[in-house]
Order: sequence, then structure tokens, then C-alpha cells
Amino acid sequence: MAKFQPPNPNTLTSTTKPQKNMKKQTLFLALLLAFALAGRGQYESFFGNSYHPITDGCSWSVSNDKYMAAGDTLLGSKTYLKIYRQSDNQSFDFNLSQAQYFAAIRNDSDGMKTFGFLPAGSTIKDLNTSIVYQLDTAQEILLYDFSLEKGDTVTYYALGNNNHAVKCTAIRVESADIPVGWNQYSPVFHHYSSDDTIVYLTDNTPLRQILLTSVEYPVPNNVWIEGIGSIHGFAEGDPLWFEDVSRQVLLCFSDNSEATYQTGFDFDNTPEDCFSNGFGGDVTDKPPMVVSLYPNPVSDVMHISSSSDELQYALYSILGKPLQQGILPPYQSITINMSGLPCGIYMLHYTSNGVERTRKIIKY
Repeated sequence: MAKFQPPNPNTLTSTTKPQKNMKKQTLFLALLLAFALAGRGQYESFFGNSYHPITDGCSWSVSNDKYMAAGDTLLGSKTYLKIYRQSDNQSFDFNLSQAQYFAAIRNDSDGMKTFGFLPAGSTIKDLNTSIVYQLDTAQEILLYDFSLEKGDTVTYYALGNNNHAVKCTAIRVESADIPVGWNQYSPVFHHYSSDDTIVYLTDNTPLRQILLTSVEYPVPNNVWIEGIGSIHGFAEGDPLWFEDVSRQVLLCFSDNSEATYQTGFDFDNTPEDCFSNGFGGDVTDKPPMVVSLYPNPVSDVMHISSSSDELQYALYSILGKPLQQGILPPYQSITINMSGLPCGIYMLHYTSNGVERTRKIIKY
């Protein structure tokens, strides 16, 4: 009987090596699928929180207007949060006793949506058909939907004064040029990309941010921030028939714990239009931070380069366990060896000049 000879690794048949490669490819595809299916859960597990709704006591400074959420009201069988509005041509602090009721909203935290309430007799303009109609009965309308995936189309409404609303259609996109305000009636554009998916309050609370491109002229492209709303103002401010919709701009926001968000836009060259108390009297922009990570997904070694000042970084497991940390000198690059780590999803958190970012890393 012939003696058994083990296979020579240098003479493996064409069916052996592809099997090994196929297993690696299958694992990689499985990781990508898990990453896609668990996107919201990964966000929550890393940041330790879920969706941030609009809360009682928060306030907005929008161009020459101020808004505040104050108290609940029962409409039909549902509880809504009341929004008040105050206007002035000069800078001022919000005074609830001098404000007027503006709208009622309802948070659906499980669905990551915010709804508004329109009473019977309200007027709606459909931008798709240009038809204006009046409601015979009260209606709940969608203001924000943070469950949208890229490529999804959404029909939502923007609120104006005196129970007016405008029906809009938009698509969630990867990047867009957004007109954030008007100066001498010329638009000022900011470019937003997929790197801008999280914004931070001054207490480092992370908030989801999604980009929308309108399918209807003249409604501009938009940015929605959870717990805050549109960068064109609360529920897009005062868009009465939308002749002036893109001239409304969110200057700053304060939640009910006094953490703030500042947009960096100077409306009419008067930064004091932001709240003068609690916001420091001005609007500041955080410096840009450009960090490159490649490759991602990664098998062995990941390269990090920065065009910003000194960068502090830390690599975490998906459960938040710290794995590696260090400092990247200005305008230099380093490598992180991930060959010894199990396949899966990791988080790289980095900070420069007080600006924080987090990126997901796939190891296969």
C-alpha cells in the first residue's frame, strides 16, 4: 500500500488557496453586513445614549427671532410640547412673558421623528403642485425624521406664522452645499459632507446630523440636527410661502442644561443676535480638522495623517474598551498595527484644539 504523503504547501492545487481566500472574503462581507444592520446600535453603544429629542426648556436664536420650548399641552389624545416665539430687530434675551405661542410639537423618540400639530383651518402650500389648501380637520405633520438612510426620500413640513405650513420633498444625501444665511440678499454656502455626521454641544454631547437636498425650487438644501432641528431655524423658522426661507438662519441653541451649540454665522454683522447671556455674546466657529485614515476596512496596518495641530487619539473596541492611545504631532502621520486584533468593528476617537471626532473602523 502506498505511503501517505502530506500535501506540499508550495504545490497546492488551484482549489485549495481560493478556499482560504473565500473564507476571508466571506468574513469580510459578514462584517460589512453586520456593520450595515447595526449602525444605530453601534452609535448608541459607543456614545452611551440613544436619540436626542427636543426637550422642554431648550431655546433657539434664529436671525432676529428667539424660540423656546415651554410646557406641555394635550391635543386630542396626544401630549405635545409648546413652542413660543419672540421677535425683535435688536439683540435681546428671550423673555417668555413677552413671547407668543408659535406651535405644538411631539417627539417620537422610538421612531426618531418629530411631529407638529396643525389645527383645523390651517393653510398648507404644497411646493410640488403649488396648490394651497386649508385643513378641514386638525392634522399631525412630520417635521423631522432622523431614521432616514442615504438615498431615502422624505415628505416633511416647515412651519410659519399663524398656522401656515409648507409641504416639502427632499432626499437624504452624502454631501451638499447648504446656504446657511443671507448677506445683502446673496447666499452664503457651506459645504457639508459625510464627515459631518455628528455635531457636539459645549458639554461634548454628540448629536446626529443628516443632510438633505430638496427636489423643489426654491427650497434650499438643508441640514437637520437631532434635538435642535434645521440650521435654517426651528422648523425652518418663519418660511411664510418660502420667499424668505433661506434668509432664516440658526445662530445658536441652548438645551435645558445650558449646554450650547453655536453655528458661526454672523447675521446682519451683529453676532449679539445670539443670546447675549449664556452664550458669551458671540458666535464662534471651531477650527477645521482634516484627518485621513486608510485603509478602512483594514486587515493589518492603518495609517493616520493630520493636517491640523497636535492630535490626541484613542482606539476603542465597539464596547468602549480602550485599546491604544497616543499623540500625533502636527502635520505628520503614524501607523497603528491592528493585525493582532480580532476581526470586528472599532472606534477611533481623536481631539485637536478642543474639537472631537469619532470614526468607525472595520477590521477583517
